[in-house]
Amino acid sequence: MRLYDNPGQKHGGLWWTYLLSLFIKTAFEVTFLYLLHYIYDSYKLPRKVQCDVKPCPNLVDCYISRPTEKTVFTYFMVGASVVCVVLNICEIFYLISSRMANRKHRGSAHISSRKVVTNMDCSGSDLNSYTCSGPLQSKQPALNLCV
Repeated sequence: MRLYDNPGQKHGGLWWTYLLSLFIKTAFEVTFLYLLHYIYDSYKLPRKVQCDVKPCPNLVDCYISRPTEKTVFTYFMVGASVVCVVLNICEIFYLISSRMANRKHRGSAHISSRKVVTNMDCSGSDLNSYTCSGPLQSKQPALNLCV
């Protein structure tokens, strides 16, 4: 017994949850990219920072150790984050477009597959004893109801 017909497909709540998680991940990535840009002014760490907060009595020069390595690592981190954002956006567009295409395709196939059956022979005295003979006769007696 299987829980899903095709476990590779996302349906209903799972699809919406996955789409929402993509939006949240993208929002977090963009927010942290903006904050990093805002704090370090174009993702470049300076060699020298002037500090005047306690316990310093006056304006003091503070030197950052290995600023070039930290800048290169920051650029690598920003590049990886941008790639993740682009992939998330591509996946969001893919999920939405494939969902719309499936709905459009399923809607047209569903309408064209309807058949009108007019030669049904129904007999019975009450609702539980109706039986049908014709092209739509079911093998289960409870499903042989005539409309």
